[in-house]
Amino acid sequence: MIKDKWLYLGVFVTGIFLLIRLLDQSKIMWIFPLDYANDHSAHIAKIFFLAKYGYGGIVPNWWGGFPLLKFYHPGSALFALPLYYLFNNPQIAEFVAILLIYLFGFITISYIGKLQRWSNVMRVAFFLFFFGNPLFIGYLRTGRFGEMFGFFWSILLFLIIIYYKDKKLDKKFLFFIPVYGTLLISHISVFMIYSSLIFALFLIKNIREKIYIVLGIAGSLIWTSFWWIPFISGIWNTQVGGFYGLKKTLLLNAPYTLGDRITSLVVPIIFLTISYIYLKNFKINKKEIVFYSIPLILCLLFVTRIAAYIPFMNRPVPDTYNLYFLFLSLFLLFNLNIHRLSKTLKKLVFIGLVVLPILGVLTSFYLTPFFQDYGPLENEVVSVISQIDGKFIILGNTGRVYANAVYAYAAIKHNLYTPSGWGAESVPIEYKKKFAKIQEDLDNRNCEGFFEGLDYFGVTNLVAYKDCDKIAECGLGEAIKEKNICLFKI
Repeated sequence: MIKDKWLYLGVFVTGIFLLIRLLDQSKIMWIFPLDYANDHSAHIAKIFFLAKYGYGGIVPNWWGGFPLLKFYHPGSALFALPLYYLFNNPQIAEFVAILLIYLFGFITISYIGKLQRWSNVMRVAFFLFFFGNPLFIGYLRTGRFGEMFGFFWSILLFLIIIYYKDKKLDKKFLFFIPVYGTLLISHISVFMIYSSLIFALFLIKNIREKIYIVLGIAGSLIWTSFWWIPFISGIWNTQVGGFYGLKKTLLLNAPYTLGDRITSLVVPIIFLTISYIYLKNFKINKKEIVFYSIPLILCLLFVTRIAAYIPFMNRPVPDTYNLYFLFLSLFLLFNLNIHRLSKTLKKLVFIGLVVLPILGVLTSFYLTPFFQDYGPLENEVVSVISQIDGKFIILGNTGRVYANAVYAYAAIKHNLYTPSGWGAESVPIEYKKKFAKIQEDLDNRNCEGFFEGLDYFGVTNLVAYKDCDKIAECGLGEAIKEKNICLFKI
């Protein structure tokens, strides 16, 4: 096992930084997030809509009306719903739900550590190195609430898998059904990747146990069919049907994909290295090799970019894979018998446990922004939105205030309607193209096409930043003019 004293510095540095980030992010409870690094506003709106319209209800505020949570994983919103009823505030509900994910994640990892006979320090270190690493801090900051919720359930699933890896299945395996099913409706990408471990478990079991696993999978699919059947049958005409996370990042040599491309080399190499040490330096039986061969094959497909061309495997974004391999790396690392390693490998492990947490904190500090407080622009936006009395859209951008976040704010705070909205997973592709043409016509000074688009979507209010002069050239007079923003009424 890893020596506790090797972990003290990493635990201290990562723990303090995670606490700082959680305290900073807590501002979201009373300041509605309007910045670009911001999925929080989408999830806050989903919680609010779920309470107001119910699961599957038609939400009239966005996209001309859309079925709530039909094309997005409902797990995280359902999880936060009781908290909304408790606090009567979707912002508080979302943040408290995130805190509960951390709490439940710690409890689950502690139980895994108990099974593996880790020390208390090792359990705390494992939790902090996973939930406090730069990738997961990025999830916390940008608000990838659904995926964070999915990773908690994936850890609980891993607990079940690792418990039965060297033990025969018994009646307690029935817990697999609600856990695996909840993972599916929590985040389908995490579900897809962690299903590889179910296959690994399947391979090392006898025929009777294989049947139990298949029945468990079937049971999970049956009780979650209320969501995945409508999802699969309807996505092909929507934007989500054409989303391929790996293709959009790892295969593009663009500046905004550089971080993904770097981490998608570094993390898999770390996993492959630790796996090699684990399998080479210990007397591992055939069953152990077969079990870990599945994530190793997946890792090789990922790091070589072959996975980007394989159906289904190419849909998750790189960070989902990276966190999966990071979790397995930590698990194997914490199960190494240090006394059997050579002096060189011992030094490398020690240096890694000391240096990598510090590098992670520094990287996160410099690359992941802190919560964006309101400035003059945000205050103007909030003021203008309060004066809208009909269906509206936002034109142009500032690089600071995110239009989708404003749509969420407007729906929650003022019950306003827009033909746009946050996310387009349930929107037909043709609808999205027609809406995008409004901005294109304005940019091209095509006033006739611009007004036809506004009339088609029933828009009566226009909020603009740098496009105010363009709109005025088309014959509209400003109803409200602020320093950075303007409002036109049709």
